[in-house]
Amino acid sequence: MDEKRDIMRLFADEFKIPIINKDTSVWFFRTQSGKYYIDFYLNNYIALGWDLVSKNLISDTSRTEKDKKRAISDLYPNERRPGLIWGQMDTFFNKMQVEDFVIIPTHGGRKIAIGLLGDITLKVG
Repeated sequence: MDEKRDIMRLFADEFKIPIINKDTSVWFFRTQSGKYYIDFYLNNYIALGWDLVSKNLISDTSRTEKDKKRAISDLYPNERRPGLIWGQMDTFFNKMQVEDFVIIPTHGGRKIAIGLLGDITLKVG
């Protein structure tokens, strides 16, 4: 087994393929059918579109998941899937970590960009 690992490491070194630590996650982050790909890629960021949902709401351990979804419904009354918003925001704020890998696709997935996640910040407006 060590011989296979050594060969894989040599191969990775030769072709400059990073070896991902087992504690590092890789996240696939959609770009609304490529609409935001160029902006994300050129400006070196990713973003979610629900500006009214605060990090405090998502990270508040005193509130239940059901209560958070209800609060999201109040913020976005026309949104039929508040659970989807909650799940994506929970992942963004509570599961994604600095130096995790992020993959973003262009329209149709013809190209992808791979980057390292930096600090997660909240920018409204």
